[in-house]
Amino acid sequence: MALSVKNDESNVAKVRKVWARLAEQQPGRVSTVRQLLESEREAGIHKPGAVLADPSAAMALLWMRRTIQYYVGVMQGVCDTSASLSSKCRTAYGAILEPFHGWLLKNTFSMALAAVPSRDEFVARLSPNHLSSKAVRRSACFSDIRVAIPLMEQVVAQLRALFAELDLEDTRKS
Repeated sequence: MALSVKNDESNVAKVRKVWARLAEQQPGRVSTVRQLLESEREAGIHKPGAVLADPSAAMALLWMRRTIQYYVGVMQGVCDTSASLSSKCRTAYGAILEPFHGWLLKNTFSMALAAVPSRDEFVARLSPNHLSSKAVRRSACFSDIRVAIPLMEQVVAQLRALFAELDLEDTRKS
C-alpha cells in the first residue's frame, strides 16, 4: 500500500499545483473540479480523443479515480471472505488498474500484491485502536468499510461521468 499512497500523494500535489496556478492567473474562476478540468481543456493542453497531457490535473485526477475504484475492490475483498484477501486484491487490480499499466507497473504491482497481508492482519491494522476489544475493533472496521464503499463508488461514478462528458477518459497504458 505504501507504493499506492506515495502515488496518491504525488497526484494530489499535481492537482494542487495546477489549481494554485489557475487561481493566481484567473482568480475566482476555478472553484470546482469541473471548472479545473474545463480550464485545462480550454487551454488546449489535451489532444482530441481523450489524450491527456502528462503532467496535468486531468491525468492526476484520472489516476486518483482509478485508485479509489481499486480501493473499493480491495475493501469489498476485505468484507467478502469467499477467497483470500490477496486473491481479491489481485482480482481488483486485474479488473481496474492492470488494463492501464505497462510492463513495469504490472511487474511492480505483482511484487506488491505478493506482500498483501492476511485479511485478519489487514483488518487489525485498519481497525481503530481506541476501542476496547479485538472483536469490537473488527466489527467497527467492517461497519466503517461498508459505509465507505458506496460513498467511494459515488465519487468514482461522478468523476467517470465528468471525464466522459468532457472527453478526458484517457485509456492509454502508462
